Amino acid sequence: MRDVYRSLLTALAGVLALWLILGFWPLSVGSRVALSLLVILVCGAMLWRQRRASQARATAVREIVDENLPPEDFQGAVILVCGDNSPLFVSGSRHRETRQGWYLWVKDAEQLPLLAQHLSLVRPALASQISVMLAVVPEQHTSGDDFTQSLRSWQRAVVQCRAAFGTIPPLWTVTWVSPSAACVEAEPVWFTTVSQRTGIQVYQPCQGNVSLTEWTRETGSDGCLSRLSQGLWLDGLLAWQEQRSQ
Repeated sequence: MRDVYRSLLTALAGVLALWLILGFWPLSVGSRVALSLLVILVCGAMLWRQRRASQARATAVREIVDENLPPEDFQGAVILVCGDNSPLFVSGSRHRETRQGWYLWVKDAEQLPLLAQHLSLVRPALASQISVMLAVVPEQHTSGDDFTQSLRSWQRAVVQCRAAFGTIPPLWTVTWVSPSAACVEAEPVWFTTVSQRTGIQVYQPCQGNVSLTEWTRETGSDGCLSRLSQGLWLDGLLAWQEQRSQ
């Protein structure tokens, strides 16, 4: 209905402009014809763009299948997965359920606010459990400028979710990278940060979280060198990501 009202307002504005030009303004015949044609062209272009945008939104909404959504009484986290999300889902699947939560695949930045709006309508009880995860796989990006533009479009889409939830949903960025050549760890580790005050934390399976400083010191000389190299490699990754986020 919002698209219909927008089109009606555009058509009404065009009719009023023509009414003023043809009925009230003391213009010559040539000026009236020129201005009338200009109004018609501008209104026609605006209506065409609005129709294209409406069709794109309708297509995005049709791709949202309610069978992929979590049940109304779901107790876990609901995560809208954006960005480089294809490796996180089985081919052809649009959702993934784990012990930690319910992950929903988001096609592109245009679909994110539409999915948020749809969830607020059909699953209003889950609104407080929804967050957005921006998945980043740097090795898939060969152009820094293209990556920056994609990142900004996702950031704008997250802000647009405020209209559906009344607030901007929590956003967390997850980056997957191949370990550096100096890594000798048998198990992969997660580097996490919530705020500048707490700094970077290191999560190891079955061992919990420790600070990055403690992690680099809690092993022998060979392992310490490996972990120190990983810390320097991590600094480079964070600097690259921060530069592209600006």
